[in-house]
Amino acid sequence: MKKQINTLLKETTEPASGKSLAKFCNFQVHDNAIVLDCTFNYPVAINHGWFKEILDSIEKTCGLVVKPQIQLKIEHKAVQGNLQPPKNIKNTIAILSGKGGVGKSTLCANLAIALAQNGAKVGLIDADIYGPSQLSLFGDYQAKTTEDKKFIPHFQYGVKVLSMAHLVKQEDALIWRGPMASSAIMQMVNQCDFGELDYLFIDFPPGTGDIPLSLMQKVPLTSAVLVSTAQQLAQDDVSRAIKMLEKMKVPICGIINNMAYYTCGQCTHQHYFMPKATMRDFCESQNISYLGALPLSHTILNPEADSSAICGTSPMDQNAIEIGKIAMKIAGKLAQGPKEYRQLFGKVRLKS
Repeated sequence: MKKQINTLLKETTEPASGKSLAKFCNFQVHDNAIVLDCTFNYPVAINHGWFKEILDSIEKTCGLVVKPQIQLKIEHKAVQGNLQPPKNIKNTIAILSGKGGVGKSTLCANLAIALAQNGAKVGLIDADIYGPSQLSLFGDYQAKTTEDKKFIPHFQYGVKVLSMAHLVKQEDALIWRGPMASSAIMQMVNQCDFGELDYLFIDFPPGTGDIPLSLMQKVPLTSAVLVSTAQQLAQDDVSRAIKMLEKMKVPICGIINNMAYYTCGQCTHQHYFMPKATMRDFCESQNISYLGALPLSHTILNPEADSSAICGTSPMDQNAIEIGKIAMKIAGKLAQGPKEYRQLFGKVRLKS
């Protein structure tokens, strides 16, 4: 039996690193069960995806229940330029779109929730200051402050969240010019008591204006994820966002093709609104990773169901599972990025 398990682990490739799963997992057999001890540098879902498949394969081969025990050792990763990364945040992920209305904020929330549900410490800042949406996704909350005047974030679905909607009345319109708005967001970034985080998601405002540019100049970012639809107009706008990220030297993790198709309730066939390869071809032309396609979901869109944060409200819904797969893919890609050694050595000064 042990030989069979060893063979399965050696022949299974861990998708993020491309290495054998045997490098990450050990096992013991006792009490009619197989205890699988694994250590990964990014969250791994045990209820679906590639890891669930290997668990099922071992159980089928050996006829014993597999009890996975996963430890996470998530590392600090490098950020753009000469910015100093925060000591308490290991990875900061910008979620952007070239334009509004492509589901960026909803997807940002669900990606964060998916990682939190699989053991990561996750935070989220709603930097879409003129149209903050995270209040609707995570619930109402009036921000409080600590004794040293730091904001205490809202905690829901395993995610620590801070939005401008937590700091002002929801019905108030923020009539601020770019510099004032950028300053307010930087205050949220620098004065929020997140504690230790593996991942901080920042829901960027759409477009390529003053606020996104200021954030990229001042906020240490590990990587950026772009959300788009396959229509030509959306691709034109996301192309501008790509150029902005490249100029600011922010690494791009990839593009998510959101609201790409709907699943027929009768035949369960996936009907794509645009040719299926449209967004994949666009990513190839830009030399950027294609992270996957997500459906236009009635469950997520239904306002009466209060289920836009579907990874939190219905984690085993098929739409939530698909978002979770992309979240794990993002975390896996970040885990292969360059490490942030300044966390170890601090500022190095050379004497002449």
